[in-house]
Amino acid sequence: MKVLYVVPNWKTHETKYTSVSLNVPNSIPLEYMYVENLLNDNIESKILDANLLNWDWEKLRDEIKKYSPDVIIFSTTINYILWRCPPVELEIPIKLMEACKDIKAFTIAIGPHSVVDAKEIYEKLKVDYMIVGEAEVALAEFLNSNLTNLKVRGLYGKNINNGIAEEVNLENLSIPTFNSVDITKYDYHVWSEDTNASLKKYNIKGTILEYSRGCVYNCPYCFRKGFREKFRTKTIKQMEEEIKRVKSLGIGYIYFIDEIFNIDSKEWRSLLAILKREGMLFGCQARPDIMTYEKVDLLRYSGCIYIEYGTESFSPEVLKSINKNLDLDKVKKIIAYSFQVFGKENVVISMINFYTKDVMTILDLKGNENWRAKVIRPYPNSYIGDKICEMYNITTNKWDFILRYLWWSQIENYCNYLNEDINYDESIKNKILYGDLEESKKMSYALLDKYINLIKKKFS
Repeated sequence: MKVLYVVPNWKTHETKYTSVSLNVPNSIPLEYMYVENLLNDNIESKILDANLLNWDWEKLRDEIKKYSPDVIIFSTTINYILWRCPPVELEIPIKLMEACKDIKAFTIAIGPHSVVDAKEIYEKLKVDYMIVGEAEVALAEFLNSNLTNLKVRGLYGKNINNGIAEEVNLENLSIPTFNSVDITKYDYHVWSEDTNASLKKYNIKGTILEYSRGCVYNCPYCFRKGFREKFRTKTIKQMEEEIKRVKSLGIGYIYFIDEIFNIDSKEWRSLLAILKREGMLFGCQARPDIMTYEKVDLLRYSGCIYIEYGTESFSPEVLKSINKNLDLDKVKKIIAYSFQVFGKENVVISMINFYTKDVMTILDLKGNENWRAKVIRPYPNSYIGDKICEMYNITTNKWDFILRYLWWSQIENYCNYLNEDINYDESIKNKILYGDLEESKKMSYALLDKYINLIKKKFS
C-alpha cells in the first residue's frame, strides 16, 4: 500500500481577518514523521510538502498523481506547533480535497478541528476517514490494518464514530523519520528577526522537536481539550537519540514546541546537559512565573538563545481571572533579567487582548488596558470559546460561527477605538453572525477595510 502525506501550500490562503497568522516558518511535518516509524514494512510512505516548495494547486495535483498513492493523508492545520492555535476555518484543506477529487485514493484527515465536532469537519472536508485527537498511534494502527480495522479508537467515517483517540504515551513513540525530507531546507522557528538573522549569518540549520506534550495548567483561552491535555514527557534516552540524529543531519538549532519547556525536573536538567554536550543551540516557550534566575542562567549556559514567554497580560485583574495568580513584580524582574542574559531582541513576550466586550463579561473584567488591534481567538472547547457559543446559542457548526465571530469582534474592537457606534443597527451584527456566509464575509471585509484605513490615516 502506498501512503502519501501531503502538506498543502498554506501561502495560498485567501480568507482575511481571521486573526491567525498563516505566514509562519516552514517546519518539518513532525506529526507524520512519528507515524512513519510505526508503519509495517509492506507500507510505502512518502511526504509531499507543497508548503515548503511553494507549489500552486496544479503542480501539487500533478505530483500527487505522479506518485499514484492508495491513501492520501493531510492535517487541518499547518504544522504540529499550530495544533493548539490552528486556523479557524478549513479553506486550505477543502481546496486540497478539491484538487484530489479525480484521484482514486482513500483520504484521511488528522488535526485538532475534529475534536470539537467531528461531524461538522467530516461533512465539510468530504474525506473517507478522520482520526479524532492525537493521531500518531491510531493512524499507524489503521494503516497497518490496510484500512480494515474499523474499530480503531479515534477513527471517524461513514457510520463510524469511535470517539477520541487516546492521548499518546510519548515513551512509546518511535524516533521520527527525520530522513523522510531534507530537514535542512526548513526554516528556523523564531519570531525574532534578530535571532533569525544571527542563525543565518553563521549558516546554522534549524528544526523542531518536542520533549513534552500537554500542560499542567488550565487557562480559559487554551485550546487543548481532547488532545494535549495530560502533561507527558519523553525519556531522556529518546531525546538524546533525537538530538544526535538531527545533529548528524546538519542541524545546529532546535526549537522545542512544548507548551511549557521550563517545568523543572531531574530529567529536564539531564536534557539541558545533553544539549550542552552536543553543542546544540535551542529556543523554547516558557512561563515566566515558574522561571527563576538560576533556570535562566542554566538555559543560557546549555545553549538557549531564544525564548518566548507566555505572559498574556500585565493586568492584575486579568491574571486573576485567567487563573494566573502570579507575582507581577517577580515576573517583571525575571523578564528584565532574561533581557540581560539572552538579549532583549531574543526574548518574545506573548500578550492577549482580553478587553473585548463579551470576554470582559465572561471573565467579569471591569478595567481597561492599552488598546490592541488583535482580539482573542475564542476557540471552541476552550472555556472562553464555549461561553461565547453559549451566549449566542450555538450548539453545532461552532467553527463556522467562530470565524464569523472573529470578524464581528474585530469590527467592534475597531469601533471602540474610533469611538464609532456600530451597534446603532443590530441587523449588521446579526447578518455577520447568522446570515449567508458569503454576505457575512463581504460585509465584514468592507467594514474592516474601512476601519483599518481610518486608523492608518490617524497615525500617518
